[in-house]
Amino acid sequence: MGAQSHIALLDGAFKANRVLGALSDDAVAQLAPHMMKRSFEKGTPLWSEAQPSGAITFPLSSLVSITWADLLGGGVEVGFAGNDSAVGFSADDVTRGTVHVPGTFLQVRAERFWSLAAEIAELRLMAECCREAMLTQARALAACNALHDVQARLCRWLLQVSDRAGVEITSTQEEIAQLLGVRRTTLTLIAHRLQQDQVIRYRRGLIVVRDRARLRELACGCYREMAEQRPPAERMVPTVTRLWSPPKPDRDVRPPLGSR
Repeated sequence: MGAQSHIALLDGAFKANRVLGALSDDAVAQLAPHMMKRSFEKGTPLWSEAQPSGAITFPLSSLVSITWADLLGGGVEVGFAGNDSAVGFSADDVTRGTVHVPGTFLQVRAERFWSLAAEIAELRLMAECCREAMLTQARALAACNALHDVQARLCRWLLQVSDRAGVEITSTQEEIAQLLGVRRTTLTLIAHRLQQDQVIRYRRGLIVVRDRARLRELACGCYREMAEQRPPAERMVPTVTRLWSPPKPDRDVRPPLGSR
């Protein structure tokens, strides 16, 4: 397949990721021939403390969870990325990147990306903006975990995931408890109460958000503060009309069931 054909094939995929969509046509023409479209299932590891990432990954219809690894194999969530960002720019030996919501991605080998970035300022800016956003996110989540009760944090997490993946969230209570760094029994009690109040509906492996307005009332202020942070695409192009942002916390956005 020729370079032009490959670029045409990936054109829709580039637009599905907000930071890729913020690139100029020239930058896209340079990057696209080196990109591959991939599909990953839930739980697929993208990197770990033992296996560094060898690729820059751009989620299209999925969500990546970034956790701070512990010695027992678990880890508290310190970040996440949907189609508003990209991951793999920073190499470290203390985090894990795992596909939390299955879907499609674009990937480019990290070595190739940095080779191109040495000549293309837009790619360097993209990497800087994504890393900056992730660092800000990690600081906010650390403060949230230290200051707020479990119910407020769970409601914040449900809102943030549903903003990026729709109202149907494929997660077990055990997985969520681990990501929030709390006991499963505590999270189960809170989830049961939320279901009784018809805020959510759950069965094993699936949570459905039913009442976003009530979730917002119960969530800590971190949800609003993090939603108001400038996304990486806007940081890349500060002088143009806002390209994209997560649904604002004061709007009742209800994606249709099964929309992912």
